[in-house]
Amino acid sequence: MRSIVRSLSRQPVLAAAIVATLALGVGVATALFVYLDSFLHPRLAAPDAARVVAVYVGSAEEPRQQVSYLELQRLEGSPLLHDAVATSTIGAALGGAALPEGGSRYAWGQAVSGRFFAFFAAQPELGRLLAEADNTKGAPGVVVLGHGVWQDAFGGDRSIVGRSVRINGQMLTVVGVTRREFTGLGFAVGFFVPLVHSDLVSGVARLESPAERWLRVFVRLPKGTTQAVADGAIETLTRELDQSAPLAGARRALLLPATTFDPESASDPFFHAARALTGAAILFLLLGSANVAGLLLARAAAREREWAVRKALGASPGQLLGALAAEIALPALLGAAGGLLVARSVARWLESMMLTPIGGIGPGWSAPGGNLLIVDARAAAFALTASLITTFVALLPPLVRVLRNDPNLTLRSGDHRAGVRLGARRFLVALELALAVVLLVGGGLLARSLTAAAEVDLGFSDRGLVQSTVFVTRSGGAKAALATWNAILERTRHLPAISSATLAHVAPNTGLPRVTQVATVENATATREVRYNIVAPNYFGTLGVPLLAGRALDERDTPQAPAAVVVSHSLAERLFGSVPALGRRIRVSGPARPGDAGPEFEIVGVAADAATVSPLEPREPTVFFAYGQRTHSRMTLLARSTAPLATLEPALRRAVAAAAPDAAIIDLVSSEEQRRRSLSPMRINATLAVGLAGMSLLTAVAGLWALQMFAVSLRRRELGIRLALGAQRGRLARLILGESLRLGSVGALLGLAGALVATRWLRSMLFGVGALDPWTLAAVPLGLLAVVLVAAWLPARRAARTDPAESLRAL
Repeated sequence: MRSIVRSLSRQPVLAAAIVATLALGVGVATALFVYLDSFLHPRLAAPDAARVVAVYVGSAEEPRQQVSYLELQRLEGSPLLHDAVATSTIGAALGGAALPEGGSRYAWGQAVSGRFFAFFAAQPELGRLLAEADNTKGAPGVVVLGHGVWQDAFGGDRSIVGRSVRINGQMLTVVGVTRREFTGLGFAVGFFVPLVHSDLVSGVARLESPAERWLRVFVRLPKGTTQAVADGAIETLTRELDQSAPLAGARRALLLPATTFDPESASDPFFHAARALTGAAILFLLLGSANVAGLLLARAAAREREWAVRKALGASPGQLLGALAAEIALPALLGAAGGLLVARSVARWLESMMLTPIGGIGPGWSAPGGNLLIVDARAAAFALTASLITTFVALLPPLVRVLRNDPNLTLRSGDHRAGVRLGARRFLVALELALAVVLLVGGGLLARSLTAAAEVDLGFSDRGLVQSTVFVTRSGGAKAALATWNAILERTRHLPAISSATLAHVAPNTGLPRVTQVATVENATATREVRYNIVAPNYFGTLGVPLLAGRALDERDTPQAPAAVVVSHSLAERLFGSVPALGRRIRVSGPARPGDAGPEFEIVGVAADAATVSPLEPREPTVFFAYGQRTHSRMTLLARSTAPLATLEPALRRAVAAAAPDAAIIDLVSSEEQRRRSLSPMRINATLAVGLAGMSLLTAVAGLWALQMFAVSLRRRELGIRLALGAQRGRLARLILGESLRLGSVGALLGLAGALVATRWLRSMLFGVGALDPWTLAAVPLGLLAVVLVAAWLPARRAARTDPAESLRAL
């Protein structure tokens, strides 16, 4: 070890370059491995997680549906499937005297079954957690706060236990607070209430309905239970349910392991991105391996006489390999350790981007410490394996050089290292440049996609548009909620800085569409899946979406008025072709709530197509309902103003609080900022791809520069003789530049060929640009050659400044 350290200390720059190359390559690859592994092996922080299965109960056509409360009760009574837990997400306004600042705060919570916390072996931070006794009829109303909302909304008040909190108008007693690290099903939430109280808290009656599928259910199978036995048990249970509580069709159940790859994730764009980016990181790792090999080749050439002496004294190939490996072992281990640090940093950035707030959804309290992407023992094993493989591959070229060299020739003369001896290094540099071109093309395509998405025409202007999503509880009923929305809208319109205002259930640029089925009344069975929105008067005017026919939804569309809708131009064409849609009637199936208008509606207006949901889906057919005829507890206030958001925000918050003291503002953001948020997945892809491409270019060019500097030092005698025989210094410089350009051209051509194959993996991640975009495919090689020329300038200058007298004296 002492000799290894001494050897490295003699060439610290080389050792540092190897460590840095490995740390970057291994670190980025490890972070993206963790990203991909989160899909391949989902985590569940529960004891014996490998025995946990997700339960779905649906129909033969659609088996992957959630579970009704009746079905959960039968599961809990099963001898084999009794270790079951269920959750349902609830959005809520939190209020009461316990809030330090008064008013209401929005939070996402979960209604959970009685064994929920026991299932995860959770422990409280304060007080106690929910138990089975809390989930019985007649039990007092209690709540457990999540650690994040306890800190954020209640200031970490340790006296909160025993005090009352208002959740959606229901007063519940706080009995405990979860620990900081508790994430349950993979994410932290704001509060937990017993499932038996969910109807009261959510305002939606579902407990007694056998047809309402609203529960996410997991079961821990007994030890030794096979999948076949579990499938048989759930099939028996569904048959019994079909007899005792029949539905329209026969039930079909499905059990899926909770910690293995979900086949439905195969269509997830995040999974496609993770897979493609992991492939790019492996390419970068190969590039790093080639660069380390080049560095080791240079080192082997510099120590050629030493290796020749060892061979002459009888060193075997295995001993030579051991000597080379011993010298690279310490940098490899340091590179792996540095790679873990890089991986943690990249994983934290990825996590922050994945947790970018989505407009209209509200806060989340992901527990700190990397609960989405964990750099754990599995990741450490990957980093070490990647470092060892990279090092082994990098050792092969110098080992071949050492083994093939004739020690007799080397010992007789020290001048046998020029010319063809650099062939292996030139090949490695060309390979590095080719890999860099592949990554540069991919990064360029993804960057252009992000730019195209950011500049897409929405069909309306989001400049000067502010969107504030507000939650109003359902406790007062639909009539009271409508009065509240009218009051909020009226107060907002009277603010001095507001030129127009409206309400919409689906706010612009959120990327969260709502879907329904629509058909004409003449052909009610020919349904089409379309987008829908619930909007207030002046919606189209505030956004600036023109009406092509008829009128907009306005104050006339009250609960007592005939049911009316506005449809987009593309939907009108799909339903009626060239026949005018105005005055025609359509039938809408869902998502009606009790008291909502429908299912038949008259078309009173046709609006121009616009990207009212996402810039990535610019022209989807849409039906617009009047908010007086279809209600929702969450709506977004859209206000047009020339004032900056920082100036406008306090006035908007005061207006909402004055109109509805119990309402909670979920989110308040400019529409332009929301567009930026909605592009976070694309920004993840583009940033990582461009970062990998930039590092690959830097690595490849550094390898070229080192090669040419080394070549010039080896050829100093040749260059001196050329000068002595009358060669011009400029010609020597052009000689080095020409060699560099030839290497760059070979690398560019090989890289383009590889890019034409690799870009097929990116098709699903591109927007507004093709996988064979000519501008990118032309700009990358030209840019690479320009950088190659810049990198070769210093070696060329050094060659031109060769002193012929000094070179000739060395002959």
